[in-house]
Amino acid sequence: MEKVVIGMSGGVDSSVGAILLKKAGYEVIGLFMRNWDSMVNNDFNGNPNLDNNICPQEQDYNDAVKVCEKIGIPLHRVDFVKEYWDYVFTYFLDELKKGRTPNPDVMCNKYIKFDLFVKEAKKLGADYIATGHYARIIDNKLYKALDLNKDQTYFLAQLTKKQLENVLFPIGELTKPEVRKIAEKYNINPTLLASLNGLEMEDYIYPGQELLIPKNNYSYYITAEGDTLDTVSKVFKISKLDLLNQNETIYLLKDQVLVTKR
Repeated sequence: MEKVVIGMSGGVDSSVGAILLKKAGYEVIGLFMRNWDSMVNNDFNGNPNLDNNICPQEQDYNDAVKVCEKIGIPLHRVDFVKEYWDYVFTYFLDELKKGRTPNPDVMCNKYIKFDLFVKEAKKLGADYIATGHYARIIDNKLYKALDLNKDQTYFLAQLTKKQLENVLFPIGELTKPEVRKIAEKYNINPTLLASLNGLEMEDYIYPGQELLIPKNNYSYYITAEGDTLDTVSKVFKISKLDLLNQNETIYLLKDQVLVTKR
């Protein structure tokens, strides 16, 4: 089985990319890049702890951990704080001083994601590396994503053919979500459909994705932090035994969907 190391940010795009690669039969490994440290970089407006909402690099990592656990792939973490400062942020400041408009994403892709990241991925035995960029590679050439509104090839334009070797962009063929169309097909509330499947209305769905479709005569509940069998059974107004019998597995993790017959 070929091995793919994908950059995991904790966001939707890399998460969907990892799922697609896994469904395609690859052995998928997540790799989180920590590129910023608020304390080391004297970013006093950054977040020194998880209670802050500004520049939440640690929260991003926690989100990536949850995603990888949910889809069943390992996650590794690598620290590029110094390298990001040297190759990306210093360039950003220098360009501003010269009165020019910098594009740090271009430099990050060139020096971090498709150089240092690749080296780390190879240490993990990667046959391929993947990211959540909206772009396509055809015959080792960079092409725009199918969804031109999300296309990111501009930010990848400085990559060489050598850097594009053995790179996969699994979401490059995706377009905007079809949640509303699916909801219309099954004559159900689109908001309920999205909620039951852990989706936002603007999230992407992909070919072959399994969706939980609401049925008549069933009630649904999405678990929250701190839920117990007692609290959930009270919501449904049934016994704990009936709750267990009507759900194949109950983890009581946040956002688990539980059902019961009305």
